[in-house]
Amino acid sequence: MSGKAVDPREIAENAARNLADAEVQFAKVAAQTDALAAFASYALVRLTGIKDDSIGKHSRPAPAAVEYAAWLLFSYFGKGGSRDSGQIQELIDALEKCNRELAFTEIFPVMEDDKKDDPLSAHIRLQSGLVRGSAYPHHLKHRIAGVFSPFESDLARLTGVGPVRAFEAAFAIARQIEDNINGMKDAFHATKARGEALFSKGKLSPEEETELASIGAELQRIVGGMEGDWAASYDQIAERLGGFARIEWDALRTILGLTVQNRPQITRLVDMQDRSLYYLSDDRCLLVLITAVFDAIFAYFDDLARGTPDLSNRYGNRVAEWMEGEIEQYLWRLFPRHTVFRGACFPDPDNPGGETEADAIVIWGPFLVVVEAKGKRLPREAMRGSEAKLKQTLQNNIQDAFFQARRVVRILDRDGKIAFKEKLTGRTIEITKDRLNRVMPISVTLQHLSGIPTQLAATQRLGLFKGKAYPWSVCIDELEVITRFVGSPDAFLFYIERRTAHQASEISFSGDELDIFGQYLDSRLHPTIYENNPELAEHTGHKAVGFNDGQERFEKVYVAEWYNEPKQEPDPQLKLPPGIEPLLQELRCREDDGARWIAFSLLGFSNTALRRLAAAVADVRRATCEGNRVQRITTTEGDIVINVMAHAGLESKDFYQNTLLRTRLEHYRARPRATFTLGIDQRNGMQPFETASWIEGPWQKEEIMEQLLAEDREMPRRMQLYRAAKKPGRNDPCPCNSGMKFKRCCLDKIAFEPRN
Repeated sequence: MSGKAVDPREIAENAARNLADAEVQFAKVAAQTDALAAFASYALVRLTGIKDDSIGKHSRPAPAAVEYAAWLLFSYFGKGGSRDSGQIQELIDALEKCNRELAFTEIFPVMEDDKKDDPLSAHIRLQSGLVRGSAYPHHLKHRIAGVFSPFESDLARLTGVGPVRAFEAAFAIARQIEDNINGMKDAFHATKARGEALFSKGKLSPEEETELASIGAELQRIVGGMEGDWAASYDQIAERLGGFARIEWDALRTILGLTVQNRPQITRLVDMQDRSLYYLSDDRCLLVLITAVFDAIFAYFDDLARGTPDLSNRYGNRVAEWMEGEIEQYLWRLFPRHTVFRGACFPDPDNPGGETEADAIVIWGPFLVVVEAKGKRLPREAMRGSEAKLKQTLQNNIQDAFFQARRVVRILDRDGKIAFKEKLTGRTIEITKDRLNRVMPISVTLQHLSGIPTQLAATQRLGLFKGKAYPWSVCIDELEVITRFVGSPDAFLFYIERRTAHQASEISFSGDELDIFGQYLDSRLHPTIYENNPELAEHTGHKAVGFNDGQERFEKVYVAEWYNEPKQEPDPQLKLPPGIEPLLQELRCREDDGARWIAFSLLGFSNTALRRLAAAVADVRRATCEGNRVQRITTTEGDIVINVMAHAGLESKDFYQNTLLRTRLEHYRARPRATFTLGIDQRNGMQPFETASWIEGPWQKEEIMEQLLAEDREMPRRMQLYRAAKKPGRNDPCPCNSGMKFKRCCLDKIAFEPRN
C-alpha cells in the first residue's frame, strides 16, 4: 500500500497557521496577566537553566527563546493583569507552545512560488533564528578593546558612551544579575531554614507565632522577587563600576536596550538581536547571554565608526593593522618567527613592474601559507535573509581574499619562483616552485560569518567560487583557538588540508568551525571516517555530514579563564595512537623540507596504519641485528608503502644509503603513490629514529632499477615471524611486495625464523 506524497508547501502552510493560532491564544492569556512579571519569571527560569538547553527540554535555546518572549510580551508591559503564579504559569505554557510552533516554521518556511528552500538559505535562517553569541567572552573583549580603544572618546562623544565603556557596563550587569540571583537563593534557603526550625518546635509562643508569620511574608517577598527584583539596577551598576554617569546608562539603553517605547519600532523578530539588554524600567535591565550583548556592542560601534566620515578611514586602517598583528602573533605560536612575514610584498601579476602585498605569509619547509585578512563590514541583513547582501559580504570578506592569495600562485606558475620582501623590516626571501608541495591560501575575517565558511561550495548558487577552488576561511577569534590547541605546524597545515578537501567534496560538510576542529583533534577528519566511509559512499541520495559537539572542550577552558577558575581537565590536544608522537616530535625538530613533509603526511595515515607503524618500530628496535645485518618490516597504507629498518653496527652514512636504496626499490617494485622508510639505530635509545625517507611520483620503467630489483630478489633473506604470525602460503602474495604469488617469487629465497 503506497502512501500519499507529502507536499512540503502544505506542511509549511500548516506550520504557519499553527504558529498564528498559538500566538492568538497567547495574546488572550497575556491580556489577563502582568506581562512584566511573566517575562521576568520566564527569563529567570531560562537563564538559571541555560546549561540544560542541550537535552531537548526546550524547543529553542534560552537566548533566542527569551528574545521571542520579549518580542511578544513587551507590548503588554504596564497594562495591568494578574500576578497570580498560576496565571503566570499559564502564560509561560502558552509562550512555550509558540516557541515550538516557531521552531517548526523555521524548519519548514512558506516560500514564494518561484523559490526553493536550498541548504544555504536554510542554514542562514536557522542560524539567525537560533544561534546567539559568535565567540567566547575573552575573544569579544579582546576584539572590542583592540579595535575600538583608539576611538573611545570620539565614539563616546557621538553616543554618550564608548564601546569599551559599554563593554564594562554590560559585563557589570551580567555579574550583578548573578549576584542578585545568588543572593535571592541564599536568602530564600536561610529564611526557609529559620521557619522550619521554628515550626519543628511544636507549640509556639505568641512571639514565635508572630515571627513565623513574618518569615512566611519574607518568603513570599523573596519569591515575588523572581518577577523582576533580580534584574540589575542603575544604582547597583554605578556602585559596581565605581561610578557610571547617568548619561552613559541612558546611552547604553538607547543603543542596545529593548524598552516599551522602542519595541513598536522593531518590525521583525530577527532584528531583536540588536536589542539584547531588556529594560523592565528606565532603571532596571536584564540580559540572558553576555556574548550576545558583546556582539551587539561590536556591531553597533563598527557601523557607527564606518559611517562617520571623520573616522571611517582611520578606523578601516586600524582594523587592518590590528588583524595583521593578531594573525602574526597566532602564527608565531606554531612557526619559527623567521618563517613568518607580515606585509609580504611581491610582484603584481596584474600590473607589470608593480608590486602588491600579502597580509602574511609562512614558508615552512615545502609549504607556503598565504594569509589575507579581511575586516570588511558585516551588514546585519547579510545574515538575516538578504541574498544580495550575503553575496556582497562573502565577496568582500572571503572571495576577494582568495583571489588576492591566488596571485602568488600565478607568479609561481609564470616565473617558477617568487621573492617576498617584508614591508616593515626589509627582510627578503625567495622560493622556487619546485621546492613547494603545497600553497595554502587562508582568508581571515574580522567577524564570525554564521558558519558559512565551512560550506563554501553552497555559495556557488550565488555565483561565487566558480571552479570548485576554495580557501580555508576562518574568523580571527576561531584562528586564536585553533592555533592555541592544534599543537604543531604540521597538525595545523594538515587541518587546512582536510578542511579544503571537504570544500571540494561532492559530500556536503557543514558545522561550526570549532565543532569541526574539535572533531579533528579526535580523528584528524580522516577520509575513512567521512568521505570514504562505506555507508556514506554507498548512499544514493544527497550526501551530507554535519559536525556538532566538538567545541565544548574549548568552552570549558575559556569559561574557566573568564571566571578565573582552576581548570578541571587538561587542555585539548591532538589524539594519536601510542608511539607516534615521539616520531613526529623528532621530525619537527629537523630543519629539512623532507622531515616536515613526512610529519605532515603521517597525519594522513589511518589509526590502523599508525598503530602498525608504531608496532613495527618497537619490533625492529627489539630485533637482533648482528654485525651489518639490517632488520626490516614492510607494510602498506592504501597506496603508500611503509618500511621500518634497524641496524646495530653500520656507519650512519652506510645505513642512510641503505635506507635510500630500499626506499627506491620498494617504490619501484610496488608502484605506489609514495614510499616511506624509517631507519633506526638500535644503539641510540634516546633517538626515536635515525633516518626518514619519502619518495613519491609516477612510476617509470628504469633499466637500472629493473637490474637492482632482480638482484634484490636473488639475495637470500631471513624473515622473522612476529607475534605468532603464520608463514605465507604458496599462493599468498609474496612478502617482498612484488605483487606476485609467493611460489613464483621469493619462495626459495626467504628463510623464516619464529620469534615470540
